[in-house]
Amino acid sequence: MTIRIMATRHSPFYTPIFGLVAAGFLEREGLSGAYSVRVRGEPWMAPLREGRVEIVQNAVASSWPEIDKGEIDLPVHFAQLNQCDGFFLVGRQDDPQFDWKKLEGKELMADQAGQPLVMLRYAAYRHGVDWSKIRLVRAGEPEETLEAFRAGKSDYLHLQAPGAQQLEEEGIGYTVAAVGDSLPPVAFNSLSSSRKFIESSGFEPFLRAFRGAKEWACSATHEQVVEMMAPYFPAVSTSSLAAAIGRYRKLGAWGGGVAIRRESYEQALDIYQWAGKIPRRYAYEEVCLVPPPAM
Repeated sequence: MTIRIMATRHSPFYTPIFGLVAAGFLEREGLSGAYSVRVRGEPWMAPLREGRVEIVQNAVASSWPEIDKGEIDLPVHFAQLNQCDGFFLVGRQDDPQFDWKKLEGKELMADQAGQPLVMLRYAAYRHGVDWSKIRLVRAGEPEETLEAFRAGKSDYLHLQAPGAQQLEEEGIGYTVAAVGDSLPPVAFNSLSSSRKFIESSGFEPFLRAFRGAKEWACSATHEQVVEMMAPYFPAVSTSSLAAAIGRYRKLGAWGGGVAIRRESYEQALDIYQWAGKIPRRYAYEEVCLVPPPAM
């Protein structure tokens, strides 16, 4: 049985997914894997509903607007991929003593996707920043923001790895903060699937493989992880990739076990409610697999 996994973005933040597909964890369970990235602009549920993939990487928060629209038979979030925010702030100067209030009065080119921007705003709030004093710059998709920053646009840039590490290697920017350092553990990225797949014979073997891939991402040697990941990022230098993986390991991005913890789910709701982005709190049972997978 081939498990087709679609990521919403292509980043080393999702190292356990690459480990599933390329490091032999699925094969040990009698499965095989295929990796793809969502086509820009395509609704995240479409590949699942059309049977083109078995698994989609996204976030519990992606289901809340669908519930409000009255969608039925929603995909189920069944496993936690990342327990923290994976975005970085990059500045023009090396700044080991960076204070978030330095963002006030400056231009910030921030990722405009829903969850990253909500989490960034909340992190800034926790640091006492007056968000109204930041001049927010919009430059499009992640690749476009990278090019805009290289061209001299904006004082600060908000983006995922490996972009931040590439800019550092080029001497164009310096990572001054990791947003995840400023937030409590939160249900940031998860794996979702149809109930049909959850009820299939492949689900339990897949969970065992995913558990192994997460543990491997945390415990394998740095060289082993970089060597496995490199073919997926041919345009990224090995040193930038290694730096990205190192930063995510330091953040503990892949820790916390397999299950989506209720407290992490509730934390995500707290942040979205603070931001005024949801009209109500959505029960864990509306979105996540119950009971959750064994830890």
